[in-house]
Amino acid sequence: MGTRGNRGTGITSSNQQNNMLGVINTIKAAKNPSAMLQHLASQNPNVANAMNLINQNGGDPKRAFYSEAQRLGIDPNQILGMLK
Repeated sequence: MGTRGNRGTGITSSNQQNNMLGVINTIKAAKNPSAMLQHLASQNPNVANAMNLINQNGGDPKRAFYSEAQRLGIDPNQILGMLK
């Protein structure tokens, strides 16, 4: 979807994972998560790209994930397995 960690390997560094968790925690802590997400998108092109991808898939993040995985020739179940 935007950043792929170490380009070409599909590996995400622990620093990138920590950054993603920070963004998620910021959104969860916000009183208005939608406004916070819009603010993050205006500050971070990767967040904006992810939001655009989700919007292109009818606002469904799951559909966007599977669509992008298919476009990149990646098995989405393998990625999901790595997150468990």
